[in-house]
Amino acid sequence: MGVITLLFAFALAFGFVEADHEPRYSCPEIDVHFLGYDIEELHNVLSWQDCGEICSHTSTCNFWTWATEDSVYKYGCYLKSSDHGLKHEAGLISGSRGCD
Repeated sequence: MGVITLLFAFALAFGFVEADHEPRYSCPEIDVHFLGYDIEELHNVLSWQDCGEICSHTSTCNFWTWATEDSVYKYGCYLKSSDHGLKHEAGLISGSRGCD
């Protein structure tokens, strides 16, 4: 192992360098629900783009899930702190902050 590799491993282990662990998502993710971790629930949001824009303007929002008219949660916008709990569910559209 080279010296640079060892230095990087040391820096990574002690938090001097952050590894990129955030998942990458399409913008938006169709039929995806980020279940749980809600920070706010909004009603009558008419598009996923609007939901994503609201997330972008909410400092604590990192992810969002929006319900289409076909969903039981019709036009609900759910702002999320985390993407843990990702599951596939018809009628829901999700994205990360900046996907609007």
